[in-house]
Amino acid sequence: MKNQFSIMVLTMVLTMLLISVSMINIAVADEPVTVGIVTNMTGSVQLLGHSNRAVDFGDDIYLHDKIEIQKNSSLEITYYAGCRQEWFTENSLIKVGDNKSEVLSGKLAKAEKFDCEIPGVVLSDGDSFKKAAFHFRGIKINKKEAGSI
Repeated sequence: MKNQFSIMVLTMVLTMLLISVSMINIAVADEPVTVGIVTNMTGSVQLLGHSNRAVDFGDDIYLHDKIEIQKNSSLEITYYAGCRQEWFTENSLIKVGDNKSEVLSGKLAKAEKFDCEIPGVVLSDGDSFKKAAFHFRGIKINKKEAGSI
């Protein structure tokens, strides 16, 4: 009798745990995952994902969103993971990935990987709340002098 009761309690606890984990996964799956930022754009660029709207400089880009770069337009995005920048030309449609884009139509004009860690560069307390892409985008490090920074 005692063993049956223990098995029944254990079964109930495991069932409740499984339901809790499933609900957490469902809640997390609904949240968009930020993977990068729009670092430059010209013309008309549209976001076709969790929100259908015009893309603007500094906008976050989200995993699995589709972005349409229209005629006489261009887009530059920077991925946080993989430290990659991509440039797209007009009449392109891309799907945002974890660390690079999938070109659905049009073309990728250019892609570059960059060094994510710049030695000796630290944000001030006042700037630390801002995205690093705004602060470090134009920094060029002389490789010969990088060891002394």
